[in-house]
Amino acid sequence: MMPELPATHAAAVAVGARHFLGAPCKHGHAGLRYTSGRNCVECVRIARGGWQKSGRRSADNMTLALEARSNGRTTYNATRPCRLGHYERYVASNNCVECNRLALHRGKVKSKFNRIRSAYGLDREAYLAMVLDQQSSCRICGRTEPDHFKL
Repeated sequence: MMPELPATHAAAVAVGARHFLGAPCKHGHAGLRYTSGRNCVECVRIARGGWQKSGRRSADNMTLALEARSNGRTTYNATRPCRLGHYERYVASNNCVECNRLALHRGKVKSKFNRIRSAYGLDREAYLAMVLDQQSSCRICGRTEPDHFKL
C-alpha cells in the first residue's frame, strides 16, 4: 500500500515528501508535482524525453539516427555539418564525434597541467620552459619519449 501524498506544497515540505498532489498543470496532467520546484512530474518526464527528443536534430537526421541505431551503430552521418565542419554524429547524444574527441583531448591536457601544478607548483609556461631546457629528454635516464619526461 502506497503512503498518502500530501495535498499541498506546504504539507509536502513539512513532512519532507518529494511529491505532492497539486492542481493539474496547464497541459492537463493529473496533479502529481515535485516538491522542490513545484513542476509537474509528467511534464518533466516529457521534457527530458531521452535521446529521441533532441530539439537540435532535424527530421532527416532523426531518421538517419534511428536507422543507424536499428543497425547497431553508435554513429551516423548528419545532413549538415557541425560548426567546425564535421558530419559524423553520435546516435545517442547527437554530439559531433570529432568535436567530442577534441574536447576529451583538451580535458586530458588540462588535467595533466593541473596535476603538475598541484604536485610540483609549476604553471604551464614554467613546465614547458623546463621541457625545452632539458631538450625534451628525461633528466634521469636521457630517454626522449613524450610521456617519460621526469621533473
